[in-house]
Amino acid sequence: MLSLEKRTVMKKILFLILLAMFCFSGHCFSQNTKTIILKDSTKYVGQVVNGLPNGYGKGYYKNGSWYEGQWKNGKNDGLGKIYYPNGNICYEGDFMGNEFHGFGTYYYENKNGAKEYMGEWKNGLADGHGTFYYESGVVEYNGGVKEDQWDGYGKCFYDN
Repeated sequence: MLSLEKRTVMKKILFLILLAMFCFSGHCFSQNTKTIILKDSTKYVGQVVNGLPNGYGKGYYKNGSWYEGQWKNGKNDGLGKIYYPNGNICYEGDFMGNEFHGFGTYYYENKNGAKEYMGEWKNGLADGHGTFYYESGVVEYNGGVKEDQWDGYGKCFYDN
């Protein structure tokens, strides 16, 4: 079985390949690319179907953060990334209905790429198997997770 790190790298490579194929086929900047303002004042730039974000696009939020990736019926759905207002990445991975759902990595806001949690998500919460990290980058816990809490079998590590 592949390690969590290797699966993440493989997933990122697959995402980039699929995104490149999608874009080169003319879908990223096709004729239905528009700029619209959503009900929550989010500025959206990307593909629009029936007046809603569908396909690849970017959503710019009032607090200065933004989302880039797949949309379905006006919601973050599929592979994507969220960025903090300072430009650092917040989360990259799977989304479903505007929530983290599937496999993804969440990052500390001011540590410029330092992971906080990498693993499985369900309905916006860490849930399944995953790894938590100290701000230093050292693994804190690896194992079962349920609703953002360590659960079941796992290993704790101490940062010296």
